[in-house]
Amino acid sequence: MNSSVSGFFRNLSVVAVCVCGLLPLQLNASSQLIENSVFTSQLIDAEPADILDAAYLSAGNIFIYLKWQDLESRLYDVENFIYDGENRLVGHSTYGFKPSNARWRSWTKYQFRSNIDSPGDWRFVVKLDGEKILERTIYVSH
Repeated sequence: MNSSVSGFFRNLSVVAVCVCGLLPLQLNASSQLIENSVFTSQLIDAEPADILDAAYLSAGNIFIYLKWQDLESRLYDVENFIYDGENRLVGHSTYGFKPSNARWRSWTKYQFRSNIDSPGDWRFVVKLDGEKILERTIYVSH
């Protein structure tokens, strides 16, 4: 199952698909429903191509990739927020998904705008059904 949702910002897109196997990745312990999360520069066959510790505005884009676990068969509402190095909200999207099994994967893509976006510590915040369940940061430079 594939779905694609455009956010309020033209450069933000979200895609959710069913889960197969994923790499063991670093987890923010604030949620037991998110097993793993990773920043990546691209997806290949719906999998992260690499794991980023830092990113560059000149790189074009960045993805935050999530592996969900222990999900019930019901509709979930997700809201994503992206803040640049000056803590300005530069991306926001909402989408819903109903997993076909207890595992799921989703990702949010942000297209950098090097003439507008500010370098620094970028924050990616995910809310599930209105509750903040994940906050990840990554350093973004020119």
